[in-house]
Amino acid sequence: MNNFSYLKISLSIICLVTLIAMIDTYNSEEDLLRKAAFEYIHKHKNVWKGTESISGPGSTVQATTTLRCLFPAIIQGLDIHTLLDAGCGDLNWIKDIPLYVDSYSGVDIVSDVIEKNKAKYSADRLSFFCLDITKDQLPYADLILCRDCLQHLSYKDIKAAINNFKTSRSTYLLTTNYFNLKENKQDIVNGNFHIINLMKEPFNFPDPIISFNELSAEHDMQTWRKGMCVWRLSDLPTYKIR
Repeated sequence: MNNFSYLKISLSIICLVTLIAMIDTYNSEEDLLRKAAFEYIHKHKNVWKGTESISGPGSTVQATTTLRCLFPAIIQGLDIHTLLDAGCGDLNWIKDIPLYVDSYSGVDIVSDVIEKNKAKYSADRLSFFCLDITKDQLPYADLILCRDCLQHLSYKDIKAAINNFKTSRSTYLLTTNYFNLKENKQDIVNGNFHIINLMKEPFNFPDPIISFNELSAEHDMQTWRKGMCVWRLSDLPTYKIR
């Protein structure tokens, strides 16, 4: 092999290493921006206009009346022993529900939220972790609860979160859906809000095994039929993230 060939190989390796470094830098910046967006929302508590909970008006006791009534039955009916609350927030609506699970794990991207939960709630079956649901390794659970969370993520990060849920090998996903939305066409920057129908493009979920209307008193939520759905994670698509 002549010197010119060695030079071409060396330049190719340098270009490849540079490209990998650029991709890593870009991904790191995306991760930092995602975390910063939700930390800002937590710090400036009026962003989501919540008076009862830092997680906004959708996390009040009144707004979750239907869910709080049905949730224990879902836990029992699906024989759930381990629960992962992905985007747990301050536990405002869930804290007083008799869940009868062996373990509850709450994860949130905002470290201050997790530290406050650790200080406020202490029991052997409770654990809290500061994790990014789009990329960090998540603990296995029989059921992942992800309420009012995906609607604050971009399409790309919603897909990343679903992939990550599937990677955890958890069994079921219970998450928010807007049944009356005919087409997903309003992507957002992380931290903003958009209504999404997970059974439409670009997500293409199958029909859920359980679904119900939350009958929420939030502004416009009944118009869009805000509700909750249960899917088997093994039934959900795996996405290619660009």
